[in-house]
Amino acid sequence: MTTDIDGDPRSYGEWPDVGADEYVAPVAPTGIIIGGPTEGIVGESYVFTATVSPPTATLPLTYTWSPIPDSGQGTETATYSWATPGPKTISVTVENVAGAAPPGTYDIVIAEYKVSAAYPEVTRRAGVAGVLVYRSQGATDEERING
Repeated sequence: MTTDIDGDPRSYGEWPDVGADEYVAPVAPTGIIIGGPTEGIVGESYVFTATVSPPTATLPLTYTWSPIPDSGQGTETATYSWATPGPKTISVTVENVAGAAPPGTYDIVIAEYKVSAAYPEVTRRAGVAGVLVYRSQGATDEERING
């Protein structure tokens, strides 16, 4: 038998269990992968998730996101939104009693507006309800619609 009555690994193989629990060293996180969208638009919220390796890292894990997210600081999932377009980078560090993994980073590009796949000549400006932008022969006209 290689585990004791609690299911912990025996540190001395097949020797009898004398009623004491064997010490199991804590496992440090060694890597972080961040998952989430790679593109977005101004004013929308996006969720990112940090996956730690190894999956056997000792709990509890402490997550620190940077910049500070709209929500989720201290957890494996963070929500971000941006007020300006352009490339953005987020990062997260994860640590426990045994140590810390190198920071994980993730890039997302935030656009001012989103191009419609069905009508590429029609776009919606982020954060502006009821405004469509029509592009035709190099000209751009904005029309406020009712509805």
